Amino acid sequence: MKPFSEKDIRRLVAELKSYAAEFGSPSEAELILRTSAAFESVLAGASLDEAFGRKRRRGRPETGKPGKHFETARRVFHLQNAGRSWTEICDEIEWQGDLRDLQRAFERELPFVQADLAKQIAQDMGLNRRISTRRHGL
Repeated sequence: MKPFSEKDIRRLVAELKSYAAEFGSPSEAELILRTSAAFESVLAGASLDEAFGRKRRRGRPETGKPGKHFETARRVFHLQNAGRSWTEICDEIEWQGDLRDLQRAFERELPFVQADLAKQIAQDMGLNRRISTRRHGL
């Protein structure tokens, strides 16, 4: 039997997605869509075991929530914005570990810091909008 090519897998994914759209049962459609997503991750470089959840991927598992270095990463973010170097940042926050450990922790927490800052900006804009509309009688 000849192995599947990338083109074959892409065609299979497209067929699975169109087939899922025809189903009336949400559970069957979800199963088909999850299968197509697994094949898409195979195309992206995952093994079949990883794609179908039979084997954990290498590295730390993603938790989807901030970790213990979130506040440190927030301070690092602001210090970087102020133009400080990594060595200055280490001195200022009194980091007790290796510089590379701080950089890794920062990289891990950065998406959560950015999301939190975006949330704060959105809240501030909503607050300012309410104040300005009151001022102008809107």
